[in-house]
Amino acid sequence: MHRPLAALAVAALVAVSGCSDPRPQQPPRPAPPVQPPAPVTTTVTPTSTGTTLSPTPSTPPLTREQAAKRYLAIVRPYNQTLERLERAINSGEPLPTLKTLAAQVAEANATRIRQFQETPWPADVRAPVQELVAQARSAMGPLHQAATAKTREELVSLVLRAGRHDGARQAAEIRKRLKLSQYDEEVP
Repeated sequence: MHRPLAALAVAALVAVSGCSDPRPQQPPRPAPPVQPPAPVTTTVTPTSTGTTLSPTPSTPPLTREQAAKRYLAIVRPYNQTLERLERAINSGEPLPTLKTLAAQVAEANATRIRQFQETPWPADVRAPVQELVAQARSAMGPLHQAATAKTREELVSLVLRAGRHDGARQAAEIRKRLKLSQYDEEVP
């Protein structure tokens, strides 16, 4: 019964002490100027069912060094999450743990897809990045299914099916073009 009163007293003391600063009040700083949004261009893509318009920011591409750092920052969380799932499977963790980890892998995969697409890659890296995105999208179905698997065997089978779309060839090409060392799952 005394705890709510004590909490209320502490809150009041903090509020009052914040208002009783003995230093003279400084006028508020002006807000920083609002930056206009990046210019947008519209890409027109003819398709068999009509025309697709896709607005894309006219952001200059990253330098090779920036792109290399960005690539590693994008893939690291996904790779680490996938490694946790693989270790859990190999060590015999129970199905509920595996399902949770599979859901985390699916979420990390969706995040990396979005980040790959939002990044202004250098021209020679765009094609393998888009191929890697296509592979990652193909893995999403089995990963989501693994998160709701009824048995351990079903989950493992679905994770293996997702693994067929690991994008290893595309990732190796991206790493080569960005002058990065090849992926080593033993190095975090």
